[in-house]
Amino acid sequence: MLLQRRSSRTGEDRFPLPAQSARRVAAARPDLLSEEDTMPDTPATDVIGRVDALLKESRRRYPDALATAGRLRESQHGRQLSWPSWCWPPMAGFHAYLTGKGVFPALELGRVTALTLWRLGRGVYVPDTEVADNAAGTLHATTSGGAAAWDRAVLLRVQDWARLPEWCCYLSFPSGFERREDVDAVLAPAGVFVHLEHDHNTGRPELRLLLDIDGTWDNLIPIPVYLDRPTLGAALADAGAVTQAVQAGHIGADVRSLAGPTRTDAVSGLIAWNVLPLALSLIDPDARFAGPTSPGTVPAPAQRHAGGLWKPAPATTQWNITYRSPGPHLKLVPTM
Repeated sequence: MLLQRRSSRTGEDRFPLPAQSARRVAAARPDLLSEEDTMPDTPATDVIGRVDALLKESRRRYPDALATAGRLRESQHGRQLSWPSWCWPPMAGFHAYLTGKGVFPALELGRVTALTLWRLGRGVYVPDTEVADNAAGTLHATTSGGAAAWDRAVLLRVQDWARLPEWCCYLSFPSGFERREDVDAVLAPAGVFVHLEHDHNTGRPELRLLLDIDGTWDNLIPIPVYLDRPTLGAALADAGAVTQAVQAGHIGADVRSLAGPTRTDAVSGLIAWNVLPLALSLIDPDARFAGPTSPGTVPAPAQRHAGGLWKPAPATTQWNITYRSPGPHLKLVPTM
């Protein structure tokens, strides 16, 4: 599937739904709801304040995560871990970091990985409605069935996703997008972190989504999307099958689901259906950035200190993704 310009249109990651989301699902989609739900409601603030608060919490919990990951990346060659240039570094390194601290990874692995990678650039991206509508139309046209056929949505290859402008991006819904007729607003999070992952055991490329439900750490929910599967349904069903295999002791297994997506997969799938158009807008070749300074500025890539340490971005910056404003095409963060 190529992202094309269209006219606007009217286990490891097996997670329990947060309480706020579960009540919404219970009212509108009782067929998808399971019983698990414990997290409290917390109102979100503005997008930059909300994401900065998450970063502050990440640094409080894991103050040395960035320095540790940076050293791992610098010592990549000659070590057992190796990975493609579009990954910085893989989650296996963060897994070792967490277990070394006595932390059981599970959901925490997706959280600390995304927030550490996001700290390098601290970009918050908001696509114009026209860009988001175009991306949604392109994705949704592959199913011919709307949200009910989310499992048939065709996935782009990792080579396409390698055009992400930063190692990890935070995306926020443009105003009114959640009210589209082909968006399930009940399952729309406040925002989403997006980054790429290279599975150390299998070599599998993955698109990693970390859902920001309400601006709280405990309600950051990871969803892995396997990019070597043809459809969203196959990607999520196989992720569930792999989780079950790992829980049974088959570490490094890369299995296929024979039964297809489960009800839990359907919740993940509908959320991914909602947020994938935002992610696709990041790699739309016709879209451009409109930043807070002069036209032509681009998100600053992560920089290293002279001593080899990676330098995080000093502040969070909001970027609009648009067809209308002049600016540069989206680019992959260069390997340093």
